[in-house]
Amino acid sequence: LRLCPYLISFIFLVFGFFCCGVLVVVVFFLPLRRFSVILIEEEETMVDSGCTARHIVGFKENVLGGALVRYVDLSKNIGGVVASQAAAVEKCFEALYAFVIAGSKCTKPNDENDLISMLTPLGAEMGNVGAVAGELSPNDPLFNHVTAIAESIASLAWVQLDTKPVAHISESMMVGEAFLVKILMTYKNSEQAALHRDWVNAVRAVFEDLKKYVKEYHTTSFIWNAGVVDRGSSTTSGAEVAESDDAEGSGDSADAAFQSIVDNQLAAYLNASLTLGSDIGKQAEDFASAWRKEGEFLKKSAAMMKPSDEEFQAMLQPIAEEMTKVSDGASSISSRDPHFNHLTAIAESVPVLGWVGVPSKNIAFISDTEGAGDFYLNKLLMQKKKESDFEDHQTWVKSVRELFGALKGFVKEYHTPTLSWNSATQKPKAKAAQKANLSQSSSVSDFETIINNAVIPFVELGRNIGGLVAEQAECFLKAFHEEHEFLKKASAQTKPADDIVQG
Repeated sequence: LRLCPYLISFIFLVFGFFCCGVLVVVVFFLPLRRFSVILIEEEETMVDSGCTARHIVGFKENVLGGALVRYVDLSKNIGGVVASQAAAVEKCFEALYAFVIAGSKCTKPNDENDLISMLTPLGAEMGNVGAVAGELSPNDPLFNHVTAIAESIASLAWVQLDTKPVAHISESMMVGEAFLVKILMTYKNSEQAALHRDWVNAVRAVFEDLKKYVKEYHTTSFIWNAGVVDRGSSTTSGAEVAESDDAEGSGDSADAAFQSIVDNQLAAYLNASLTLGSDIGKQAEDFASAWRKEGEFLKKSAAMMKPSDEEFQAMLQPIAEEMTKVSDGASSISSRDPHFNHLTAIAESVPVLGWVGVPSKNIAFISDTEGAGDFYLNKLLMQKKKESDFEDHQTWVKSVRELFGALKGFVKEYHTPTLSWNSATQKPKAKAAQKANLSQSSSVSDFETIINNAVIPFVELGRNIGGLVAEQAECFLKAFHEEHEFLKKASAQTKPADDIVQG
């Protein structure tokens, strides 16, 4: 009887633990299980939908589950700001994953504000990554690590590009690569050399994974509303696409491509110009008029054989008149005017529209002419950097550069190495033969562009430094010229025997 109170208390205690256990299961585990079931069902639905599964699951497995995991682990081993930045990078990729999912369920927003709203979480996380680098002094031993990531993270902005997302990723990687090389040199003889070498290789692999993913699923631009398109059942080979395009006539597709530039990049530049002021807006309207005249010219050229020089010049006259108006708008303005750099940048660049009259290497011509105006674009960014409306000027500069970038892409696609006449009436086989004949010469031309636009400026900088750096730069230039000569010879003959190639 004396044990009864203790026995009763023990029974109540056990009963209390049992009730608490039931409560925990009901409140926490059942909803969690239900949520897991929902996720599994959603993933199964994605798999059933074909394209969406490959598109989204491919990102999850090959990007989130790829080298990113190793990069984060190695960053934790290094510790400090490298580890904290890696956590921010991981959030960036998760935000990109969320955007990919959201974008697969809707068409591209017509309202730019809606698109910006969708991109805001990704932009915020990218900003956090860059902020880590901004806090460090260049003398900090981890400065190169965080700067390499801060420069490379811009590659995630590929989702908002209308063309060439893979090229954008490659360019962003190249900027970060300079700092990765510095890391390898700094830690070459250090006890931690292996750790930092593995970290560098992991960083490279992260962005290579992203590039491979984009190349496979979003080759030309981000694919919106992929969930309602059964790409798996309508896959077409590159050859079939080319034959289809040829059968319809490249003139129509070229016309549509140029009109797309007018409707998108040119319209964006025009809107940005009207925001900044009346003189910039007036010049922009003249510039837009020149583009439209060029569109009319291209329509005519696609439907006719190349005319005589006199007729050709007469066809170019309307474009030239509008180009003159653009230049006149800058010639009468003082260098102290707050819009001097804006107007001069366009006035220096407007000759790009003259590519239609260039007998060869038209892309190199566009790049060179664009470069003349880009000097003033950089000046105005420095001039307006601390002003309250800097973002408006930055947007304007971006719109100008994207406009010229779109033009180069168009010319490279439809008019390399020179203007294609009568493209709308050529038969498919004739056009295929023409492309085959031009392919070799365009590859040599592209190599010349690399020498002129990248190698020679690099060599000039080496000469300015002098000494061994200048000597090495000269050897570098000589090697490029030798390779250029080799490519010219190779383009004019069939492949010889291996011993002849070595010679």
